Amino acid sequence: MNLLENEIATLKAAETKTLSGRIAFELYDTFGFPFELTEEVCLEEEIRADREGFDKEMEAQRERARASSKVAHAVVTGGVYDELYRRLGDTPFTGYVSAFEETRVEAIVFEGREIDEADSGREVFVSAALREAISFSRRFIPWSSRPMSLIPYTVPEN
Repeated sequence: MNLLENEIATLKAAETKTLSGRIAFELYDTFGFPFELTEEVCLEEEIRADREGFDKEMEAQRERARASSKVAHAVVTGGVYDELYRRLGDTPFTGYVSAFEETRVEAIVFEGREIDEADSGREVFVSAALREAISFSRRFIPWSSRPMSLIPYTVPEN
């Protein structure tokens, strides 16, 4: 409830009358706080909760879940993941010795198929040479210790 109370206080201070759908969705997704309850609390404070923005965030979450489900299905049924495993082998794990490793990208997977490059903003899966961590634009992303793991990565905007 602190998040909602803080957001309402911020909106009042800025003399704004609408709680963003993103915040309403965060309350729902993180804390299980139903939109209708968020809306009711907001109305008591003469603030409108953005239902359209909430619905857009909900649909985006559903799309992420569907995409994740496709990856899980592909892992179970084979396809590009089996091919990458045959070609690249197990993931060596150095996590007990080092938190990060210098590495290079060996494979990029998008929608269940290997691709050569990814556009800015596209969500892809990446396999790296040492596969413990990858570094793009000085950002490090921890790597899993599972054999032939692929990590999700969103290509930064230019």
